[in-house]
Amino acid sequence: MSMWLAIGKSMVATLEVAADIGTIVASAIAVWIFITKRAEITSFIRTISTFVHQNSLAELRFKLEKLNDLNANDPASRAEAVSLFHDICGQIDGSPLLKPRLSNLCDRIRDGTGGRRFNEPLKRSLVSELRESLRHIDLSDYAENMREDV
Repeated sequence: MSMWLAIGKSMVATLEVAADIGTIVASAIAVWIFITKRAEITSFIRTISTFVHQNSLAELRFKLEKLNDLNANDPASRAEAVSLFHDICGQIDGSPLLKPRLSNLCDRIRDGTGGRRFNEPLKRSLVSELRESLRHIDLSDYAENMREDV
């Protein structure tokens, strides 16, 4: 019985050494790929980041269109409009790319939707300002991507 135990222990030790060698080889391959394909990896990560950012902007535009259909003077629509505005601010606050650019606008949205003074003209003003800000963000992102591609 002790002979089988000794054989088992030596097999485990051999497997551990093989696993360690495999880990070293896999790490070396990963480092080699990172060094030789750095430009492609960077481009891929930038593409994914741009896609996620554009997806967030598209979702914000969709919410703006829903807001455009609501009437802030109607009590039922007003509650939904306030909820959508706060949802938009939450999405902006959660985005590291949008928060620095739109935090002041979010503060104004929160102030404007918090009291009784929230009405249709204020809603339209906030929607228009947010829509225009998103257009400028899109434009600056495209310009930045064009500079990086050159």
